[in-house]
Amino acid sequence: MRHRLHQESNYYIAIGSKKAVKEVKPYLLEEESFAFALKVLQGIATDKAIEAIVEAYDELSKDEQAMALEALTFMLAEEAVPLLQQYEQSGHDPVFLDMTCYYYNAYRYYDVKHPKLEEWRDQFEEQEDAAAIERENARQELILRLKPGRNEKCICGSGKKFKKCCGAPYDEKLYVFS
Repeated sequence: MRHRLHQESNYYIAIGSKKAVKEVKPYLLEEESFAFALKVLQGIATDKAIEAIVEAYDELSKDEQAMALEALTFMLAEEAVPLLQQYEQSGHDPVFLDMTCYYYNAYRYYDVKHPKLEEWRDQFEEQEDAAAIERENARQELILRLKPGRNEKCICGSGKKFKKCCGAPYDEKLYVFS
C-alpha cells in the first residue's frame, strides 16, 4: 500500500481534491507511512487536507504531533494555533529552529499574543545570521580551492606551471569566484 501511495503522491498533490485527501488520510495513522502522508497532505494544502491532519492529531505520538504542527503552521492553518497552545501546555516546547520559526509565524499571522514571541523571533534571526556567515565561509573556502597554487599546473590546460602561464602576471579579473 505504501508503494501505491508513493507512486500516486504527485497525482494527489496535483489534483488536490477531496477524493485525494480521502485516499491519503488513512495513511496518517500508519507509523510507516505517516511522514510521507503528512507531506502529501501538506502539498495538497486545502481545507480538507488541514481537516484530515487535525482529525488525526489526537491519535498521533508526540513526535508525530510535532510534525503535524509543523505542517499545519507551514500551511498557515488557523487550526494550528489552539493545537500549538495545547502542545505547549502539555509540557512540550519548540526546540528545533524550524518549529520555533513555525510557532512564531503561526502566532504572528493570526495575531495571537504569546510571551515567547519576541524570543522566538530573536532565535530565528540569530540562526539566519549564523547561516549567512556559514554560507560566506563556504564560498570563501570554495574560492581558495578553485585558485591554483603557483606551482600547480595551469587551469588553461597548457601543462605549464600556473606561475609561468596564466599566473604571470596574476590577474584577479580572470577568476569568476574571486
